[in-house]
Amino acid sequence: MRQFFFIATIFMIVLSSCGYEKNESFTAVQKEVFAKLPADAQFYAFFNVEEAQKAAFLSRFKDSIQVRLEKQTQMQEMFQQTGLEPMKDIQQLFSAGKMVDGKLRSVVAVRGNFNVAQIKAYMAKKDSAQIIQREEINGVDVFSNKNRPQMAFAFSDNSLMFGGDRAMVFGGT
Repeated sequence: MRQFFFIATIFMIVLSSCGYEKNESFTAVQKEVFAKLPADAQFYAFFNVEEAQKAAFLSRFKDSIQVRLEKQTQMQEMFQQTGLEPMKDIQQLFSAGKMVDGKLRSVVAVRGNFNVAQIKAYMAKKDSAQIIQREEINGVDVFSNKNRPQMAFAFSDNSLMFGGDRAMVFGGT
């Protein structure tokens, strides 16, 4: 999962200015998501997945992402059991990060269409298999891999998920 968030963050940084002028204003919903990201971050990035998918030059990149996702059996299992179709359901990516003791700590906020009930049911199966740990913090279900407890993800609602460094996720839920 950490690799996914790292790749997503790099992807967003590289492409964050595609199709956008630096002075372009954000929508109220986008501003609301940015407000949920940690205020002490050293960088912020935004990537409009919906708009980028319309760009012809990114179609090959989109195909490459789809091929990579199809090769990851754990991801495919999750997609099948939760109904999540990343190339269709993910609309926007937001990221914030900072360097702490020489290490990058980051969080990615993903806006999209999520069937949170199905995803939580899938995670409950993984929890019973001793793979995923679920805990409730301030009324929010937070999930982490038992082998990598420093990474976590949580949904604030059916359209917004936060994932990445545990301390930064808690700041964003």
